[in-house]
Formats: sequence, C-alpha cells, structure tokens
Amino acid sequence: MLESFARVAKKLDEQDISCTTLVKNKQQEIKAITRDYEMLLDSIEQEREVRGW
Repeated sequence: MLESFARVAKKLDEQDISCTTLVKNKQQEIKAITRDYEMLLDSIEQEREVRGW
C-alpha cells in the first residue's frame, strides 16, 4: 500500500506527503519515525522496510 501511495504521489507530482511508522526500540519504548516524500521514495527504491519492524 505504501509503495502504491508513493507511486501515485510521484505521478501526480504531489510532494506534500509523509508516512509515520511506530516502532519499538530495544528498551521496548514506542517511537515514531516520519518519512517525508523524498525519504519515502528513497526507502522504497533501496528496498528498505517501510512498514516498521
């Protein structure tokens, strides 16, 4: 879904988007990671996980 979201945003030249993922760190604390348009596209193109871990 996130890849489709990024693909449509790119096609529509809509760069005012972001993606926020909640993850747990080693101390079991929940942290938010926010990726802007460029970071989201870079993560997908480099085949990095964008859904959290």
